[in-house]
Amino acid sequence: MIFLAIHTHLPEKCIIDNPQKIKKFRASLSEEEAIKNGCRILNVYVSPTEHIAYIIFETNNHENMLGFLKPLIKLGITEIKPVDEWKEVSSTL
Repeated sequence: MIFLAIHTHLPEKCIIDNPQKIKKFRASLSEEEAIKNGCRILNVYVSPTEHIAYIIFETNNHENMLGFLKPLIKLGITEIKPVDEWKEVSSTL
């Protein structure tokens, strides 16, 4: 399944001024870490001024999803929504 994770955090929880935390966070959202957790990153978008990240990824296992997103979940609020590509959905209409 494909999922959209929408992560938000408070400005005071932002890691932008902490190089050590940025390095750790970057590693946690790497393709290698996703694979290690049974996921595949399709894309990641961020809005730094709004403290929002949009992670589009694929996995077939709930536990894998939670393992992959654990660093985000610890930092703020992360909504997870199952999604499908429009071309797939529209072909069945």
